[in-house]
Amino acid sequence: MKDAPIVTQGKIISRRDQRTFCVELKNGKQIIGHTEMKMAHLLDQIKDGDNVRLEMTTFDFEKGRITEIITTS
Repeated sequence: MKDAPIVTQGKIISRRDQRTFCVELKNGKQIIGHTEMKMAHLLDQIKDGDNVRLEMTTFDFEKGRITEIITTS
């Protein structure tokens, strides 16, 4: 059985490359956030300072999938 993802929020600190970002979680921890190819339309909209919704697995707390932009700065 596959575990449900952990859904959390974070703030974009900087862009690392085309699809990955440095994201700061509410607890101050910085992780790598990435988008799926099917969410490529978000890439041009994501800017430093944006708040985003992330999904993380219970196996790796260093990375998360960006699923939505919550607000823009």
